[in-house]
Amino acid sequence: IITLNWKSENYHKTIQEIKNRKKKLEQKGFIINIIWTPGHSDIEGNEQADRLAKAAAKEADNREEMSSITTKQDIKQAARTSVIKKWKTQWESSEVGRRFFNHHPDASKKIKLDFPSKKHFNILNSLRSGYSKLKGYQHFINRHVEDNKCTCGEIESVEHFLLSCDNYSLDREKLRQSIYFITGTLNLDLEELLNTEASADIQYAVSEFIDDTQRFDHLFV
Repeated sequence: IITLNWKSENYHKTIQEIKNRKKKLEQKGFIINIIWTPGHSDIEGNEQADRLAKAAAKEADNREEMSSITTKQDIKQAARTSVIKKWKTQWESSEVGRRFFNHHPDASKKIKLDFPSKKHFNILNSLRSGYSKLKGYQHFINRHVEDNKCTCGEIESVEHFLLSCDNYSLDREKLRQSIYFITGTLNLDLEELLNTEASADIQYAVSEFIDDTQRFDHLFV
């Protein structure tokens, strides 16, 4: 490194990179021995090492010059990154859509629009946002809906439907057992059940609960 006249602040970084690459190669089964060669001329091994090191340094300089060229793809990527960053900042600070934010905090992550199925995605998404076909919301937006009560007598909110309605006690117990086998806990947490980043198993379990209750079947006849 000294022979190549590199800046001293680059020594540690270069040595660490050598160690990391050596470790990766050894993990793949390569046997690597690093041997110190005296810094004298006319020693074939040392001369060859010098030539290779200088060639590598020259190639690195050339690559650095090439990487400084800004391409159309670089501009597109930078613009996309900037837009996502601004959108995330707005998403995290805005008061609009707070309910959905609780279940999808990272706006940069895409949601599969047909998972577990299109039907279940639509229902789950409505429960996440609160803009669902449950009477608690329907009564709020539609004066023709007589009241906001579930058939059990309680206000039919998302929390009520998923966590406490007596009409679906057996279905919920089945869901609880499924969640226990997935997470190791019997507690049903609303954010965990509706989180867009929840495991596939959890999303399948909640979808099965929705099917078992038959609460939304009339929407997909």
